[in-house]
Amino acid sequence: MQISDLIPIGKLGNSIDKNGFISFKKNRNFQPFYLDLKDLFLVFTDHRVRYVTIDKVIAGNKLKIRFEETEVTKEAAKAGKVQVMLSNTDMEEVLAQHDSENDIDKFVIFKNHQIGKVVDIFETLAHENHIVKLADGKEIMIPDVEFYISKKDKQNIFVKNIEGLLEL
Repeated sequence: MQISDLIPIGKLGNSIDKNGFISFKKNRNFQPFYLDLKDLFLVFTDHRVRYVTIDKVIAGNKLKIRFEETEVTKEAAKAGKVQVMLSNTDMEEVLAQHDSENDIDKFVIFKNHQIGKVVDIFETLAHENHIVKLADGKEIMIPDVEFYISKKDKQNIFVKNIEGLLEL
């Protein structure tokens, strides 16, 4: 992995509280769900890189992070201005997951008719499934794959080829 494969999301502060938390200053592009990933890269000003695992995050006026690697936390506080980064692949993964979570409460459109609403997401190893509550109260699962999902926008999911699913 190269440094160009990493995306900065913020910087660490230079002090550790009594519980082992270090302050985190967000970059402008930061999204809170980035910290759903537990594994991050710390890039020091002298270009050293450490791979760390988040133990716990405290959100409030300021974000604070505690890493499982306490020695690296001490090293980062001492060095100051340590960048917190995600790998490109981890970023893609967390964005895709967040996008699917955003599908909840979207209307499902089939053949130009609103047939229901996404009430939940069910994940399998192969793909995610949208749990859709139909107008008649029945629930169906529509796999989030190209065969069934033709397009998504901010409010709707347009589906196709679901005749068989509706008959179940």
